[in-house]
Amino acid sequence: MARKANDERYGRYKGLLEGIERRWAPGDRVTLLNQPWTVKDLADMLREILGAFERVDATRARLDDELLARRAIETKWWKTVGALEERVLVVYRGGARELGDFGLRDRKKTGPKTTEAKLVSAKKADATRAARGTRGKRQRKKTKGG
Repeated sequence: MARKANDERYGRYKGLLEGIERRWAPGDRVTLLNQPWTVKDLADMLREILGAFERVDATRARLDDELLARRAIETKWWKTVGALEERVLVVYRGGARELGDFGLRDRKKTGPKTTEAKLVSAKKADATRAARGTRGKRQRKKTKGG
């Protein structure tokens, strides 16, 4: 049996409870799974289930409110935090241990490519163009015959 959505399951339990309260007397006895139950016990069981659903819904609502509050606070302070990180990176530039104390890493150092790196890059580009069958304007003209 496919799992029902929470609203459907809540409605199922609520309907059972309303039906029991409307149709059966509280002192009546019912046997379910070879076990005797009073109507009151069944109603209490269903109320307990419904209460659990309601507590989860309330908790979710509080969580949503807290998430919105957190986002608002982060939005309010994100520029200041970014400036603080910049300041720490400038002050402790090159000091891995000091930056680590702040939970940061030094920026990746970039620079001009070496001749070897350029050669490797060009070979990779040529191999990619050959694999994809990519050709330039003049190469395509030659293929078409002029």
